[in-house]
Amino acid sequence: MLKLLGRGMSPAKPGVPGPPFSMDNIFGLQLWLDASDTTTITDTAGSVSQWDDKSGLGNHCAQATPAEQYTTGSRTQNGLNVLDGVSGNNMDGVNLGLSTYTIVSAFVRDSNSLTNNTISKVSGKNDALFGSDTDTVKDYAGGDKITSIDTVTIGDVAIAVNTHSGALATLYLNGLIQGTASYTMLTGGASYQIGAFGGFANQDQALLEIAVFNRVISISEINQIGSHLSSKWGV
Repeated sequence: MLKLLGRGMSPAKPGVPGPPFSMDNIFGLQLWLDASDTTTITDTAGSVSQWDDKSGLGNHCAQATPAEQYTTGSRTQNGLNVLDGVSGNNMDGVNLGLSTYTIVSAFVRDSNSLTNNTISKVSGKNDALFGSDTDTVKDYAGGDKITSIDTVTIGDVAIAVNTHSGALATLYLNGLIQGTASYTMLTGGASYQIGAFGGFANQDQALLEIAVFNRVISISEINQIGSHLSSKWGV
């Protein structure tokens, strides 16, 4: 269950439903990959060749090699489609080149003994959000900077939030802060990757939803997104 930081969202007034939440309600959205929206997925017999970005910026990711493609239409979470990934599956996007950013990632691991990268090279250089063969989530920026205190349970939805700004990184897992660390962020011309970091694409997990913002979003916004993803994906 997601544990809200701070006070979270204010309750809606009785009898007055609020507007439905959408990730693009949050300012600065640069990338939004949503496996539940099958209209954004291009596949051949379930093998995914492209996953379209819903931010409106066209930052799609793709994989042309059949042996490295995720599978769609074979698995669900809370009744919603997910992308099922095994070792070797990965996708390449475009260069985002962000030195300040927030990553939100929702996933389900089937094993904790693999690298289990969710997304990397958001900076275009040397960052990653991954498992590193453990039951934790790690923030990488030229080295393991933060390792989560809490662990990821196989088969359960996990929601990780990772922020980078200036020389400070912060990692949250399932609504709880896991730590902060100093780092030197390098930007470059590399494309972001899904499920891999460079040539390392060993994973056993389902990807549900990934979003990237070009700023450090607030605790209130983290709560808002976390509440939405928890309800949507059945945390």
